[in-house]
Amino acid sequence: TDETPLDEIADIKHWLTSDRINELYGTLYSSAVYHRYNDVFHHVSIINMHDVDDDIVGAFFCDEVPNAVHACEKWKNNDIKAPKPNLAFNAVYDEIAVTAYLHNYIPDGISREEA
Repeated sequence: TDETPLDEIADIKHWLTSDRINELYGTLYSSAVYHRYNDVFHHVSIINMHDVDDDIVGAFFCDEVPNAVHACEKWKNNDIKAPKPNLAFNAVYDEIAVTAYLHNYIPDGISREEA
């Protein structure tokens, strides 16, 4: 595919040609993705988010995952606890300290926190 940055596209009418639409349709649209996965997995389905009344998770557990009766019931009863957020950790200072230690700028016996 053409990876032209949007700010370099002077005229969308000339950039978005029939050939480009067909190329994108053949790789990115739901039917193309379905066929790619269907070649590998025995059960593939597409959930239309417009058909599930803003409950795509319920549609997934209750309609698509075989034998997920307990997960479906927990979802319907609002009994599924939200997972703990995956808080980001800035490891830059740790990487600096480790690199400094490996290059003998920090003596043995000093912890990462102290470095």
